Amino acid sequence: MKKWLSLFAALLLTAGLCGCQNGDDSLRQQISDLQQQLSSLMQAGAASGDTASTDSTGAPSSSSASETTASQGAASAQATDRAVSDLTKQVEAFEKSAQTASAAQSGDLEAYFKLRQQCDEIERSLDAQEDVFEQQYRAGSLSRDDYRALERKLDALEDRLDNAEDRLERAFGILDD
Repeated sequence: MKKWLSLFAALLLTAGLCGCQNGDDSLRQQISDLQQQLSSLMQAGAASGDTASTDSTGAPSSSSASETTASQGAASAQATDRAVSDLTKQVEAFEKSAQTASAAQSGDLEAYFKLRQQCDEIERSLDAQEDVFEQQYRAGSLSRDDYRALERKLDALEDRLDNAEDRLERAFGILDD
C-alpha cells in the first residue's frame, strides 16, 4: 500500500511540475506577443509622426502616459459635449415642429402620430445618453460634478421636450393627462 501511495505522490508531483513548465511557456509566448504588438505600435506611431517618448523598456514614459490620458479625457469631454449638443438640436427642432402645428393639421391624426413618434425617439435618445453618462461616471471617466451637471442638462432637455409635447397635444386637441 505504501508503494502505491508513494507512486501516486510521485505522479502528482510530476504532473504538477509539468503543468508549471507549460504555464511558463504560455507566459513567455504572451510576453513575446505583447512585445511584438508594442513594437508594431511604436513603428506605426513613428511612421505617422508620433514622437511619444519611451523609457528603457520600450513602455511609454510617465509624461507620455499622462499626455495620452489627458488627450483621452479631452476627447471624452468633446464627445460628451457633442452628444448634448446633438440632443439639444433635436429637442429644438421638435419644439419648432410642435409650435408650428396648425389647426389645419388638427384633423390629420397621421401628422400627430408622426410628430409623436419623433418625440418618442428623442426621449429614447435622452434616456440612452443618460445611461451612457452613468456608465462613464461608474467607470471613472466622469467626475461626480460633471455627471451631475450633465444630468441637469438632460433633465432640462426632457422638460423642454415634455412642454413641446403638451403644446403638440393642445394643437391637435388631444387630452393626455
